[in-house]
Amino acid sequence: MVASDNSPVFVAGYPRSGTTLVYRILARSPEFAAVREAGDYSHEIAISVYMNPLIDLRRVYRQPWPTWRAVIADERYFDEFARQMGHLSLPQRLIEQILTRHVFQDGAFLRSPLDVDSLSVRGLRDPAARPRIRRAAMRLSRRKEVVRAFLNLYAEQASAPRILEKYPFTYYRFDELATALPQARFVFLVRHPCDVFASMVRRARLELRDRIPIGRVSWMLLSADTFVQDWLSALRAGRSFASRMPRRAMIVRYEDLGEDPHGTIRRIASFLDLAWDDLITDAAGLPDPRRRFPLSSAAPVVNTGRYLAELSDEDLATIRQGCEGALAELGYASS
Repeated sequence: MVASDNSPVFVAGYPRSGTTLVYRILARSPEFAAVREAGDYSHEIAISVYMNPLIDLRRVYRQPWPTWRAVIADERYFDEFARQMGHLSLPQRLIEQILTRHVFQDGAFLRSPLDVDSLSVRGLRDPAARPRIRRAAMRLSRRKEVVRAFLNLYAEQASAPRILEKYPFTYYRFDELATALPQARFVFLVRHPCDVFASMVRRARLELRDRIPIGRVSWMLLSADTFVQDWLSALRAGRSFASRMPRRAMIVRYEDLGEDPHGTIRRIASFLDLAWDDLITDAAGLPDPRRRFPLSSAAPVVNTGRYLAELSDEDLATIRQGCEGALAELGYASS
């Protein structure tokens, strides 16, 4: 089984845009290897973050996130994978150091994961040239072997023909993953920015309570102005990739899962070459709880406009005005 030839699927999109919902729907297909343990992050292997052969892969394996232990339970197999991937000749190590610093810029992502524009090739101002350079660098880099070997191991451990991964920020590495995995498919979720921001604010308030706003929820604490720039940046990344590789990427509006669930899921299934019957929903258009489900927690449901009361009128106006052009292009009614 070769992961680079088995059409792995990556679900991505700006956080709080429905990536978990789509993951759970797709994970019903018996074709996929999908984590079936409860937990918000149990399906995030985030290989796009940790494909640098210069890092300590064993240390990443021991972390609570990404959930590599959940997908590769036998540590002996993983240790062998890490040993092989970390064995670099001096010339290859120098190449990887140069590419990491000047092209891939992993540090930029770790500092500001929401701003995909910060990941542009160092010193290159032409946005159209950046994807070409990143793809060329990926062909030269050992990163492609790390991705392929990891997904091979995952597929072998899970005894499944295809890999399904959901990690919102994968959109910032679409080009690199597409280069490493020629048969991979990508689903990019888009949701109305007012609903996204309201969902972020609500979740931050629920999770923080009396805690200091650091750690895993700090990314949700943005001003409306900063959020607008980040959301537009993510949208540009997803749409740009889909326009360059229309046969490998599709854009799905979160709202369509509520307005036309069967039609939308049929369209996704057709794009991914999945059997529609494996993704059947109930009469309300939501995942049928009687069918096999990847996680034991309650199924997320489509909701639109539910948390807008969390936002001030000023924040709503800032988001609507800042995203006005994009909203029109995506077919959202003006409000």
